[in-house]
Amino acid sequence: MKAVEDTFVGLNGLGLQKEPLETASLIVKDGKEVYTRTFSDSDTPVFIDVEKRTNKILNVYANELEHTTAEYPAVFDKLEGYSEEQLLKQATIQAKRLLSIDLTGYKASKNPQMVGVVYFTRKGTPTLVGRYNSKGQFYVLGFEE
Repeated sequence: MKAVEDTFVGLNGLGLQKEPLETASLIVKDGKEVYTRTFSDSDTPVFIDVEKRTNKILNVYANELEHTTAEYPAVFDKLEGYSEEQLLKQATIQAKRLLSIDLTGYKASKNPQMVGVVYFTRKGTPTLVGRYNSKGQFYVLGFEE
């Protein structure tokens, strides 16, 4: 699947290599048929959701980039310290590489109740949700339909 291969090119820029396909399933999500692909040969898989009809990447979750629960107290201040502008700048790069979308015209808003979560919105388009680590890298980017 070309869209998945293109996503891994973007993940390579974050230091992640493509692992073997572990599982593939077809689910119905919000009325759409979606392939969920899991790539892994370790305990840190990469999950990629692809809409069957359009071949559009809907969600990428790179587990290896996420902090463990034990690490959160040490990185909490760093996570809180990122500005919405900094996060939008990084998300613009990653969204282009991982989801093949342009975030021009989007606004970023950090979730005040959940540290490390940010929403990217633009009128007339689905909201993009991101979860980021202490390096400002997004380990989850996906559409909130």
